[in-house]
Amino acid sequence: MGRTQRVVPIQMAPERVSNYVKYRDTFSLEEIDFPMEIKNTPKFEKQNPTISVNIISTDSNNKGFCIEYLRPERNRQHHINLLLFADPDFMTSDYVHIKKLLPTAR
Repeated sequence: MGRTQRVVPIQMAPERVSNYVKYRDTFSLEEIDFPMEIKNTPKFEKQNPTISVNIISTDSNNKGFCIEYLRPERNRQHHINLLLFADPDFMTSDYVHIKKLLPTAR
């Protein structure tokens, strides 16, 4: 079971947004606009002191990955790794939860 699921324990169909509605008050989200920008990640972590976040994105120039945000706190109870997919043609982006990060990527 991933660390995110320990914060929000979804057993069936974790891809369905409707399963998360009952957990909307689990996190403190004051003064955080949605969709959440990377620059608001430190604010999210400050308001939720048991959670830390890493954000990486694809790097099309080098055919690899780029670290967008690296958590300064390493000893929090819960940790979430996110992959940011951006579509420059449509000027949109989405976060995807990374359930298991390979040891070489840590």
